[in-house]
Amino acid sequence: MKKILLSLVLISTVLLSGCSKTDTYFIKIANSAFENNDYKTAIRNYRLALMLDKNNSKAYTQYCACESYLYDKNKKINLEKAIKNCDKALEVDSKNYEAHFYKGRILSQLDKDQEAIEEYTKSININPNFSNAYLNRGAIYEKLKMNNEALWNYSKVIELNDPDMLIYGYSARANFYQNNNNLQNANKDIEKISKIEIKHNNAIDYELRGYAKFLIKDYNGAIFDFTQSVKLDDSIEDNYFYLAFSQILKEDFKNSEKTLDEAMKKFKNSSKLYYLQGLVNFEQKTRACSSNPNSCNLSKDDLADFEIAKELALKDGNNQIYDFCIETEKEAIKILKEYDKYESKNEEPPTHKSKLMELVDKSDSPEDFYNNLMGGYWENILQGEIQKYNMAINQKDYINACISAGVISQAYYELKDEVNYNKWNSIQNGVCE
Repeated sequence: MKKILLSLVLISTVLLSGCSKTDTYFIKIANSAFENNDYKTAIRNYRLALMLDKNNSKAYTQYCACESYLYDKNKKINLEKAIKNCDKALEVDSKNYEAHFYKGRILSQLDKDQEAIEEYTKSININPNFSNAYLNRGAIYEKLKMNNEALWNYSKVIELNDPDMLIYGYSARANFYQNNNNLQNANKDIEKISKIEIKHNNAIDYELRGYAKFLIKDYNGAIFDFTQSVKLDDSIEDNYFYLAFSQILKEDFKNSEKTLDEAMKKFKNSSKLYYLQGLVNFEQKTRACSSNPNSCNLSKDDLADFEIAKELALKDGNNQIYDFCIETEKEAIKILKEYDKYESKNEEPPTHKSKLMELVDKSDSPEDFYNNLMGGYWENILQGEIQKYNMAINQKDYINACISAGVISQAYYELKDEVNYNKWNSIQNGVCE
């Protein structure tokens, strides 16, 4: 009954809109809504267009695309039903490469990876210059650990040199290189991303270029790009994080506080944002104490944000932020003791920087920064896991010994210690049999 009533409403809408309205009129409205990510409005108008012309392959394709993008934020969307719109598009026009692309995207969302690859390949066979299909196919190959195929597809996106897709091709390939410890090539792609001209006001484009500029320590450029990205889409937590982070590294604490205040209204339980808030407060207090020791009021209360960040990090499994909180707290307690010592001698204490800012200062490249950033984390992991492994072996608990050996092997892989990686990889294979 609901479906019948809905159809009557849609028919009435078409009739009341005037006889002069054609499917092209509704397509125009739908396409405009689609470009502005208003997928619900787009769907409504694509449906109206299809009531006037049931052989509009493009409308079926875009309808299918809208449902796929809506699913990214609402998992209640019926993707099996959405695929039918792609199939209808292909029934009308078997050469519709975009219909194959969106069908592949939906199949990927359904974890039907091989079927998705087939659809992307069909799309490419029809249009060999369609960069989007290479990019998405590469992502599935990477997921399946088919690294040669993944790299070839990412490189093909770059080779095609589509201005709208170039930043995505370089970003995907840089991420691929980084995940496979080829940081030298990752660094080259990051440099190229930072120089790409953004021609459309797209939040993701600004986010990708902003992150590249952050990594090469162009903090003014990163601040500009992340500010633009936040203006265009304020739903991405990482954009606020890197905007505030860049402002902190430029020692613009006033604006970083404003950014964090705005961000924490939207993301109230973010360990990353609490960590940065603690960092801003701590940096300002240590500088104030350095410039005027007599009015120094630095205390353990100033570590409260780090404590909250640690609790949240444990809940969301963010080991990296938890580790940074521990390191920064250790440093803060050390500095507190130093200030007490200097105050008792009536001497001026030195200026201090946080552990994280020291890491950035001593990094000469994205490669160095990444190594410095992750090095302490994996070294801490090693200490605990080796103890767990030895304990498990002593207790003949081979299941947990196998798990610990795998973690140790991964840690040495991340630290690029080939000798110990090979050693523990062999141990893992032996103990897990």
